[in-house]
Amino acid sequence: DGVRTFNDFLGDGLVEYLDVNEENNALIALYEGEVTPETTHIEIEPFTILGVNAGLIPYPHHNQSPRNTYQCAMGKQAMGNIAYNQASSIICYSVDIFFPAFEQRVLLCRMDTLLNILVYPQRPLVTTRTIELVGYDKLGAGQNATVAVMSCSGYDIEDAIVMNKASLDRGFGRCIVMKKYSNIIQKSRTGASDSILRPQRTGPGSERMQAMPYFIPDCMIKFLHCQITDDDGIAAPGEIIRPNDILLNKVSIHTRGIPISSEPLLDSACRPAKQLYKGPEGESCVLDRVALSSDQNGNLSIKFLIRHTRRPELGDKFSSRHGQKGVCGIIIQQEDLPFSERGICPDLIMNPHGFPSRMTVGKMIELLGGKAGVSCGRFHYGSAFGEPSGHADKVETISETLIKHGFCYNGKDFIYSGFAAYYPSSSPLFLKLGAYCRCQDY
Repeated sequence: DGVRTFNDFLGDGLVEYLDVNEENNALIALYEGEVTPETTHIEIEPFTILGVNAGLIPYPHHNQSPRNTYQCAMGKQAMGNIAYNQASSIICYSVDIFFPAFEQRVLLCRMDTLLNILVYPQRPLVTTRTIELVGYDKLGAGQNATVAVMSCSGYDIEDAIVMNKASLDRGFGRCIVMKKYSNIIQKSRTGASDSILRPQRTGPGSERMQAMPYFIPDCMIKFLHCQITDDDGIAAPGEIIRPNDILLNKVSIHTRGIPISSEPLLDSACRPAKQLYKGPEGESCVLDRVALSSDQNGNLSIKFLIRHTRRPELGDKFSSRHGQKGVCGIIIQQEDLPFSERGICPDLIMNPHGFPSRMTVGKMIELLGGKAGVSCGRFHYGSAFGEPSGHADKVETISETLIKHGFCYNGKDFIYSGFAAYYPSSSPLFLKLGAYCRCQDY
């Protein structure tokens, strides 16, 4: 049909795979304009020299090499999303010309030991071709933040970050922590096995309460811990869990190695083996789901998935896409933070002393491109070695966009102090937009 595929190019020798040993005897050009009579090969695309992790970095060829290496390792710690159907309840409606409309519930049945999910992931304003090829823009692992590069207080030393409390209230950096608790109903060869008892709902204070009182008598505490369990002795999905609540009302038998007779066991032969939720005092979680299965020995396995929403706190780790990590040093009210003449207040403030020694020029270009992208309403590209081929926007083009929309060519702004609003800064400061990731420490 006159259409040639990639396999046809391989068969004709137009496209060739080279290993490291063959590259030693080859002269490879990055672009067509660099081809000389001695050239043996030309790269299909220069950004394919890097791997997937390095390809996610915008303008990596402007950074110092160790910074890109650090980011390749740190990018794996970024909180994000794992699948489209990771939510616990998603309804899909499908209509086909041959079949009537039907309703299907899609559920990702995973019970990870520990899973961190970012609540509001965003597509980075400065993207790369690798991001689009691997689908990183569809399931991102970061958020776009308004970054002010200035020295605000003493809480931003050693790469610490000053964060805006109003931004955290709006959901910046918020994540969901999914944690698994499991228990096995053991069964011995003699026939003795653990049992799940119905929770005690008789006695004073055993009625199911809808609201937690301010003062709880001691006689009612044991009943409060049983409120989340159903009549089968297993905690019900969707219940709010507090510390020391009973997830599984289980009892074990002392006489596991002794043959069981037909007579009923005494109470002394059983010991309580309740599984309690251990969590920080004052915090509540939600029981997301309960899974019943059997292990390789045929014993009943019960797994509980606990869901907890967490907002950024002091000491949480954040990182840009250029290997510059830092912890949250202080959270300040938005009224006390500096703002520009347009009323823009930064989401976070980073210390400018993090640039000279690290020499992450790519981050400065990303911040510049993010501000231009918001101004003109389009995504900017920063693929590796992409300026000659058009896969990366040049700094001159970005600066022209900023001038067109009324900003300074270098992206700096005069800002006003939040404590004394009538005193502008003596020199313009860097106020930009860039992608930041909340990281989990391993």
